[in-house]
Amino acid sequence: MEAGSICKGSSNSSKHAALVLIIFLLSIRAYCNAILQATEESNCFENERSALLAIKSDMYVPGDWFSSWIGRDCCKWRGVGCDNITSHVTELDLHSPYPYYVYEEDPILYQMDSFSPGRIGTSKLNPSLQELKHLKYLDLSMNNFSYAHIPNMIASLVHLEYLNLSRTLFCGLIPPQFELPPVTSPLPSFNLTSISQLSLFHYQNFSNAMLSWLSNASNLEYLGLSECYSGLHVEQLQVSFSALPNLKKLEIASNLIKGEISGILRNISTRLQYLDFSGNEVSGEIADILWYLRRLEYLSLDSTYVRGYLPLAMENLTTIRHLSASNSHIAGHIPETVGKLVNLRFLDLSENNITGVIPWIMGNLTNLAGLCLGKSNLTGSIPETFGNLTNLKLLYLIDSNVSGQVPESIGKLQKLRTLYMPNNLFTGQIPESMGGLHNLEFFIISENKLAGQIPRTFGNLCNLSFLDLSHNSIGGELTDLIDGLSNCTKGALLRNLDLQNNNLGGLIPPSVGQLHQLKELMLAHNSFLRLPQSFGNAPNLVIFCLARNHLSGDIPPFFCSMELQVLDLGYNELSGEVPKCPVSSPTSLLSLHLNANSLSGSFPSFLKHSKDLVVLDLGENKFSGEIPMWIGQSLASLKILRLHSNSLHGTIPTAIASIKSLQLLDLSSNRLDGNIPSSLGNLSAMAVYFSTDSLYGNKVHNERLVITMKGSSYVYTDKLRLVRSLDLSNNNLSGEIPNELTDLLGLRFLNLSMNHLTGKIPEKIGAITQLESLDLSMNNLAGEIPTSLSALSSLAYLNLSHNNLSGRIPESTQLSTFKASIYAGNEGLCGPPLPKCSSHETYQDPPEQTKADKIDLVIQYSSVAIGFIVGFWCFIGIMILKKEVRVTFFRWWDKTCDDIYVQLALKLKKLKPQNG
Repeated sequence: MEAGSICKGSSNSSKHAALVLIIFLLSIRAYCNAILQATEESNCFENERSALLAIKSDMYVPGDWFSSWIGRDCCKWRGVGCDNITSHVTELDLHSPYPYYVYEEDPILYQMDSFSPGRIGTSKLNPSLQELKHLKYLDLSMNNFSYAHIPNMIASLVHLEYLNLSRTLFCGLIPPQFELPPVTSPLPSFNLTSISQLSLFHYQNFSNAMLSWLSNASNLEYLGLSECYSGLHVEQLQVSFSALPNLKKLEIASNLIKGEISGILRNISTRLQYLDFSGNEVSGEIADILWYLRRLEYLSLDSTYVRGYLPLAMENLTTIRHLSASNSHIAGHIPETVGKLVNLRFLDLSENNITGVIPWIMGNLTNLAGLCLGKSNLTGSIPETFGNLTNLKLLYLIDSNVSGQVPESIGKLQKLRTLYMPNNLFTGQIPESMGGLHNLEFFIISENKLAGQIPRTFGNLCNLSFLDLSHNSIGGELTDLIDGLSNCTKGALLRNLDLQNNNLGGLIPPSVGQLHQLKELMLAHNSFLRLPQSFGNAPNLVIFCLARNHLSGDIPPFFCSMELQVLDLGYNELSGEVPKCPVSSPTSLLSLHLNANSLSGSFPSFLKHSKDLVVLDLGENKFSGEIPMWIGQSLASLKILRLHSNSLHGTIPTAIASIKSLQLLDLSSNRLDGNIPSSLGNLSAMAVYFSTDSLYGNKVHNERLVITMKGSSYVYTDKLRLVRSLDLSNNNLSGEIPNELTDLLGLRFLNLSMNHLTGKIPEKIGAITQLESLDLSMNNLAGEIPTSLSALSSLAYLNLSHNNLSGRIPESTQLSTFKASIYAGNEGLCGPPLPKCSSHETYQDPPEQTKADKIDLVIQYSSVAIGFIVGFWCFIGIMILKKEVRVTFFRWWDKTCDDIYVQLALKLKKLKPQNG
């Protein structure tokens, strides 16, 4: 029983053991399969995979570029390469997916792409790049890093053998870790026979000694020497380049190379396809150069001394895809044989002396993507055949004499993105067909003679970023354009709208507030009637210019809720008081022009919260009250303060002197009284001779200001930053001119005329050596003209008329050349250009003895006068106080008078007989 039980138990145990063994084997197999599958799925390290995903998150790459970046095996991702043994990531290629040849042939298109909405967006280089410690190859070319600095972290990739940062819009200094050290002579020996690509871009230690070193690189296909500024001569290069028989691409731009370029071309590789010689001082005949290089695909001779006429034999350039020779010395007509260059994608002949008309046969260049013929002497009109250039993206015709109407056929250029044709002679109306150019981003046709109205179809140009129709004679209203753009499905991309100097009128559509990308709205010099009450949702509008229109009524408080930096409403018919903004809404204004209106009330209170304000022009209005004391603290960034021709009264606040940046102060033609504060001598910006700083730092705005000086009004634009001016004229100021004003050594214009100033002209006025205009006329100044004034060699305008000045006019070439009228009304002045001084008017320093005699004489006269006064008042005092003295005196006086009378009568009686 027991034995049987034992045998049965053993049998069950064997079954169980077999079952366990089977399960174990199956588990091992499943585990091995999982390991094998995991190995197949992931062939990279997790930290490197995570780093790659982080890098991806900061890169702008449109389309499906990153579509393969899924799963565990990052080594299979597009652009990623791994080591076959260690599985570490060793290669990373993130260049932009746009074809490289497009940008090599069309460099301007690259710049367009870099900043065009929806094209190449901004990328960042994620710090996780440092995790790829085994990286040997890194290509970031053709991306837009938006002028960021090259990250130093790239230098931590110590195994890096290849780095491509070309066309990335990086800026700033190259990190020192990337720079090659100066190469001494003799050069170390290197085996260069196997090298195929060598770039020494911006390597400024390049020397003649390196040329023989390069001659050994017999297999070199690409050589980049741009921006080395070597200053070598052609003769030094031609031997080395002739030793490179396999060279296909040579970039040697901006090297200050001199000499005839033909010396290189005769010996250069017959395999050469790409040559960039731009920015050098080489010369030669363009016809000869094109003959030598007729096999090239890419040729750039921009900014060289290449000369001559374009040859009729241009038809032989059958392989050329890019031809640019702008800013050279090429002249003559464009030959019609250019129409046979059917492979041409980019042609730039701008800034030459090209004459004649644009050949109609250029319409055959159907592969053309970019055409630049601007700044030339072309005449005639744009041929209708240009409608055949269906691949054209860029048309550049600036500053020429092209005339006639813009052809309707332009509307066929569906790929056109930039149409740049300002400063020509175009007439007529912009064709409606251009409203079909849905890819158009930049349209600039300012400074022409266009008329008619803006086509209604322009409201369909949703990709338009920059529209400039300024300085024409275009009329009508803006309703169709603004309403159309505000209805774009994805929102209009318009950022800059410049319609200044036209005949536009009516109302500004409220829908302008729906243009969310709009930054600049320039509508000056038109006939608009009213301001919108609100700009709605226009959060990005920073420049709004409506000067010189017919705006009337009050100013709506729209600017209180906006981030405007520039607001110009000058030269209109606005009235009422400037609206107040809530204290919680400080403005972002940098420049405010409300001049030449009929605005009234006190100094605008909202300015107290405009701490960034640089330019303030409230001139030619009806503002009253006093200039507030808070101006010095609240407007500490002011550089221009113009309050000319208002009704402001009170004294000039001393707080103005605390605005250290103030370089132009115009308080003229008001009702200010009191003395000129001596603290104005502390305006340190007016004490600086020259300054290269712009008005707004890094921000760009073309400021415009009217300044009265030299007896006239002048408009200042670009050079306003150089102006140092103080104008307090036509007020009720009194007292003396503070000597401290002579500390303003950088002053160019000083006007204190038409006040009630007294005293003398400061002796040290000649210390203001930059002074160009000085007006002290119509005051009560006395004394002599300081001799230091004759030292002002820059003085072009002087007016000292109608004062009480006297003495000889200081002798100098400068002062004697002015007209006599500037000294009129000063009766005591003499000398050229006034009549000569007489002998008693000639002023000489008296000798010391004469001075002593005069002092003694003054003392004697003073003693006599004092004695007389004391004696007289003592006698009178006694007469008044003592009655008996008074009676005795008068009795004596009567007796004396009687005696005198008797004596006279007796003498007369004795004389009568004798006369009888």
